[in-house]
Amino acid sequence: MSLRKLSRAISSEIKFSNTDLLIHEVIMKNAKKVHKMSATEIANLVPCNHSSVSRFIKKAGFISWVEFVNSIIFEQRILSRISIDSLQEKINLEIINSQKTIASEKNQKAMEEIVELLLDKDKTFIFYGHRMSGNIAQYLTWNFTASGLFATHTYFLEEFFGLLNPRSIAVILSCPEGKEECIRAAQRARALGVKVISINIDGNKEIEDLSHINISVPSLSYFEDYEYKSLLKKELMRHVGMVIWEKWIAVKSK
Repeated sequence: MSLRKLSRAISSEIKFSNTDLLIHEVIMKNAKKVHKMSATEIANLVPCNHSSVSRFIKKAGFISWVEFVNSIIFEQRILSRISIDSLQEKINLEIINSQKTIASEKNQKAMEEIVELLLDKDKTFIFYGHRMSGNIAQYLTWNFTASGLFATHTYFLEEFFGLLNPRSIAVILSCPEGKEECIRAAQRARALGVKVISINIDGNKEIEDLSHINISVPSLSYFEDYEYKSLLKKELMRHVGMVIWEKWIAVKSK
């Protein structure tokens, strides 16, 4: 169990600071809802800097806060006896049902515009995703850099601001949970003259208006299960990202 792994690390020979111990205490006090919280929210409860939370999580043996949260969600699925295979089948079915919306004429035009930008090797793509979307930002970055593109990603708004420059293109993975952060990200990018691309879950109109190129992904608001909705959101964003990537590969290889 991930929470037990944290506790075992605390009692090991690894040296933890007083701040680390306070972070651990806050996480354990919020054990029932920590999988729905960001590192910043934990940091605010300590209080400390969110980077201190990230360092503590890495000391305890996790790659990142997102990986820690994802592992808890995965464990909850196992404990609640929901088959991972059947869950994946359900998600795949929803993706198939969503493809008509994703493949709409408006979205296809947006994807073609993005492919044109991908052909400019002097541009750096900066992926920003809040909470669970941060995980897919990392995944898409790996795929794009493996294909010879310049790309980076961040989970943190302030770090995103620092990465922006006139030669960058901002790719914002927008979702209801991170609505305010994504709006601020798009506003700052626009103010600096940076082109904004959004992959927009639930069709946030404010994000769409701030974006130069917007791809609308179907609403997930009718799903009550937070964990399921989070996993589906990630898979939908991954699907959109891979469709764009495949279109780019096809154009590039001509």
